[in-house]
Amino acid sequence: MNNTRTTRCSTLLLVYVALGVTMMTISSFWRISLHAGGVGGFAAFLTWMIGSAWAWTFLALPLIAWARVHRKRHNWAQVAAGGAVGASVTWIVLALASG
Repeated sequence: MNNTRTTRCSTLLLVYVALGVTMMTISSFWRISLHAGGVGGFAAFLTWMIGSAWAWTFLALPLIAWARVHRKRHNWAQVAAGGAVGASVTWIVLALASG
C-alpha cells in the first residue's frame, strides 16, 4: 500500500472518529440525524480529497433529509443540522490534518 493511500485512509478514520464523538455528544441531548451527518461528512471528504468536481455528491443530502422526515424519524432542523455538522466536522479535521 502506498503512502498516499495510507495517509488518506488514516485521515478518513480520524474524520469518522471525530464525527462519531461529535454526533454522539449532540445526540445525548438532542436528536440529530446521523444519516445526514454521514452523507454530509462523506461528501465533504470526497470533495476535499478528490476535488470540487465531486461537490455534486452533496446532492444526496436533500434526498436523505426528505426520507428521514417522510419516515417521521426526524424533523427538518434535525436533518439540516446533521448534514451541516457532518460536513463541518469533516472540513475542520481535514484542514487540521493537512497542516
